[in-house]
Amino acid sequence: MKEAPKQTSASASTAADLIQAVIQSSNAQILNNLGNDLSDLACHEWALTAYDKAIAAYPHYSLAHFNRGCLLQSLGEFALAIEAYRCALQSAPLNHSAYIHNNLAIALTALKRYEEAIQSYTIIAESSESDSLSQSDKELVVFDLAKTNLRLGRYEAGWQGYEARRFAQRINPRVIHIPELSAVTEWSGAESLTGKKILIWTEQGFGDTFQFCRYLALLVAQNAHVIFEASHPSTLDLLQCIPDVEVIADYQNQQTSFDFHCPLVSLPLKLKTFSEQRIPNAIPYIVPPQVATEKWRALLAKNNHPPSVRRIGFVWKGHIQQSLELNDLAPFFDLNSTFNLQFFSLQKGAESSIFTAWQAAHAKAPQFFDYTSHLDQWADTASLIAQLDLVISVDTAIAHLAGAMGKPVWILLPYHACWRWLHERNDSPWYPTMRLFRQPSPSDWSSVIEEIKTAFQTTLTENQPIKTDAPPHPSHFMR
Repeated sequence: MKEAPKQTSASASTAADLIQAVIQSSNAQILNNLGNDLSDLACHEWALTAYDKAIAAYPHYSLAHFNRGCLLQSLGEFALAIEAYRCALQSAPLNHSAYIHNNLAIALTALKRYEEAIQSYTIIAESSESDSLSQSDKELVVFDLAKTNLRLGRYEAGWQGYEARRFAQRINPRVIHIPELSAVTEWSGAESLTGKKILIWTEQGFGDTFQFCRYLALLVAQNAHVIFEASHPSTLDLLQCIPDVEVIADYQNQQTSFDFHCPLVSLPLKLKTFSEQRIPNAIPYIVPPQVATEKWRALLAKNNHPPSVRRIGFVWKGHIQQSLELNDLAPFFDLNSTFNLQFFSLQKGAESSIFTAWQAAHAKAPQFFDYTSHLDQWADTASLIAQLDLVISVDTAIAHLAGAMGKPVWILLPYHACWRWLHERNDSPWYPTMRLFRQPSPSDWSSVIEEIKTAFQTTLTENQPIKTDAPPHPSHFMR
């Protein structure tokens, strides 16, 4: 469930008036409301002062503790927010405690205190304290608990709970409203698929499509006629290269019937991926079309990108919490003066002026080759990636695609990373050629860049082929 908002009172007063009121007031409820209004105006220090005065006037004022925690959490002060939420729980009315436990779990998760977060999520999910939540919010709590279990490698509980995404409307409305399939049986994993048509439909983003389409081969192995709906027209040419799978653009426009259907991201549950050993990680399972591959090979050769040069592709922008600026990568680019490298942008949407300005500001900056204006289809993106020696990316669909192609890919992860990268791992059971580089503390990208620079420099100095170089987890690749 998303963070519950603090309770606010509408106010048209100026910040100065509110601050003066904070100074003069000794009423706990008024101070709490003033804190909310000041928080809305981004007067954070005065908002905290108002909450502190409210709590001093009435130490067991649960709502003031809760609102104070919300503000601290929004400022990234998670440890202090946790203290505030725990104080709020000590005197919270029963109908408020579910929201407090939810925000507490989110703050604990941000600090990677996952076992404690699971305790809070479990309290909400399994007790009457969830009665104050809407059904959709209850499903969101189950969903967040599932992601925490998956992050810790508890796959059976994780995949079972992950089904809650289908009933929480704020996640993805499409998985709820599928009237066209209401008369078709959803495959449970138990029914025989021999000679049967099964529609696998996509529900989430490109990265999820590239990560989980690996499961289609397991359905083909059960002698099913697999029909796969591409997530977007731009993926059609690429996904049509998956062997023995019929790939369509939109099942609603098809005149064919199906015996079963199943959402793509439910396949790990239906196929009982309850341990790392059961993750299908044979690569590559995505191969770009031969025609597109030859086109890009010829284009790079024509434009003076010989195979003898190390070609490195970069993606530095993704979700706001896992994005860098081009300048953040500058320490890595210093290697260009020592080794024969060429750098390629895989950052779709980056304006060419960014590279011009950056190179003008850095006298020794290497040239960035930008062909992204030609990457209208994912088949072209995959074909360009196929010509590279290494992809360095933040957590984006490009990283998933490179991993699915078996390309060496080094992924830059924030301190609190997505569940699929597990906890404190530098390898991935999903992608054998992927290496994970994690922030040692929140927002610390400089350490990540230096670690990547050192790893890359060591590899080239020893004249080794670029590879993951991450020691495998003891259970990795075991069958």
